[in-house]
Amino acid sequence: MTEDAPIALPGWLEALLPEEKKPLILRAEQPERNNFIPTLALESPGGGSTRYFYTVEDLVESKRLDDHDLLIDSSALELFGGGKDYLEYDPGKKGYHGVLLSYTDAKRRKALEQSYGYFLKTLGRYEENSEDFYAAWSFVDSHPAFWTAHELKKHPWHWETSGYCSKIHQHVSKGKHGVTVSLSGGGHVDHETAPDRGAYSEHYGDWRLEAHGGTFEEAMVDFAHRVWLSFDSEGNSLSEESFPYEVPEWIRDLRSAHDDEDED
Repeated sequence: MTEDAPIALPGWLEALLPEEKKPLILRAEQPERNNFIPTLALESPGGGSTRYFYTVEDLVESKRLDDHDLLIDSSALELFGGGKDYLEYDPGKKGYHGVLLSYTDAKRRKALEQSYGYFLKTLGRYEENSEDFYAAWSFVDSHPAFWTAHELKKHPWHWETSGYCSKIHQHVSKGKHGVTVSLSGGGHVDHETAPDRGAYSEHYGDWRLEAHGGTFEEAMVDFAHRVWLSFDSEGNSLSEESFPYEVPEWIRDLRSAHDDEDED
């Protein structure tokens, strides 16, 4: 597998992604005679109508890019961007500098593939040395079980694919045998829990992810091990029956009380 090769995304994520929209295409047309000015040609998706502009400023001011994705062709980057991977323009405000980039669903998919590819690398490093603190941290921090969406209905391509370690609940206590660091967490919630809390926007509490240690590093290594036992490499929750630790008494009590309510 090379850096540019596509990576199969987790099945649950693929099912949530929409069909890729066709973007506007921006290319440059260089007249055959040198005394003619090159123009930017903005082509509608599917080879529709084309509009022409002499500068990037004219293009931006036209508002033709509003609510549309954009793919900037290499010809436009070469003639109007000096070979860079973006186009610069003057936004007309002192102290500001405008930059125009390609932004397409294909690029958004690629970003998700890169994030998942990075996680698979952390998984490999973790499985090689599960007692290493940094390997454990990186594995947990990028695990797809914890990926969350930024307004899934409006922005289905926008996902937070790292940073979960900063959201783990932490507690420190001190007893007869010294300090104990406790960490707790859970995977993403795959459904809406309130009008302002959409699917995949928050995390639940999972008794399997209750970790402890004499130091933060020890607790994180324990937490990572519990994550590895609880979720597969795509972020799907594994059966509790395969989890080797006993269900806590307080969880058994809660389930028993819930069963009694159902009977009533």
